[in-house]
Amino acid sequence: MKCSESLQKSLFDILIINLVTIVVFSIYWKTLNNPIIFDDLEAYDRWITYSISSLPSLFNNVVFGLKRTLSIETFVWIHSLSDKIEYQRIFNVSIHVFNSILVYWFINNLFNNKKTAIFVFCFYALNPLAIHSVAYLVQRCILLATFFALIQINLFWHSLKARSTLTSCLLFILSLSAFVIGKSCKEQIAPMIAAYPLITILFGRFNKRAIVYNSIALLAVGSLIVFLFHNFKFDF
Repeated sequence: MKCSESLQKSLFDILIINLVTIVVFSIYWKTLNNPIIFDDLEAYDRWITYSISSLPSLFNNVVFGLKRTLSIETFVWIHSLSDKIEYQRIFNVSIHVFNSILVYWFINNLFNNKKTAIFVFCFYALNPLAIHSVAYLVQRCILLATFFALIQINLFWHSLKARSTLTSCLLFILSLSAFVIGKSCKEQIAPMIAAYPLITILFGRFNKRAIVYNSIALLAVGSLIVFLFHNFKFDF
């Protein structure tokens, strides 16, 4: 009986997510072939000719670069498949949908309340203010930074809940990696380091694992910031 109820709830969640996804794409559908204007016009022509020559170079730029490397690279990759602007815009809309789903996942874990999670998911996905980052191509950096920030906090939450120490450590490492990758999309993601102590407080588990994870996160990011300040022109 419980299994049947759980399956029904899961199917309902999937139905809601699919319906909202359809609505989101319907909202932005007529904007997909809009002409490139304002900052997009200058940036797009410059970015599609930009490319990292090798995977090691890409890795170095993602970890240590300050020029939103990963965000710019996505323009190159998509343009290499097709030069139609519609595909660039579809990518932006898709990332917005994925971000909405990650918001749902986090809120559901945080409050253990599907109704609240669905409400927040719908509000986030259909919020008209999102058009700034979704329809404005150069703001893809915001979408991608948000994407990795949401992955970061979701993985950290599950690292605190994991019963296995190994699983917990792997989830924490992936969470910290998502933060670093997010930084390569938009440097203003740096304050998300504060998510670690905040989630620990919300989770209510001040055990050795949580203390170690928070210490490692602060030390690792602090060291990276010091390195960047000493070796690059770093401007928030």
